[in-house]
Amino acid sequence: IETNYHFGGYAKKTLELEQLIDKIKNQYHIPLDFVYTAKMMAGIFDLIAKDYFESGSRILAIHTGGLRN
Repeated sequence: IETNYHFGGYAKKTLELEQLIDKIKNQYHIPLDFVYTAKMMAGIFDLIAKDYFESGSRILAIHTGGLRN
C-alpha cells in the first residue's frame, strides 16, 4: 500500500490534483473523483514517471466509480 498520495487528507485536493483530473478527463475521457480515484491515478502516474515499476510491466488500475450522477 502506497500512502504518499493523500494530497492533504480525506476529501482534500490541490491545484495539482485538479489539473490531473482535467487532463485525464480530456485525454482519456475518464471522469475521476478527487476523494479516491484521482489520488490513485496521481500515484500511479507519479510512480511510472519515477521508474518504480519494472520496464514492460502491465499496470491495472481499477476505477470503481465514486462520482455522483
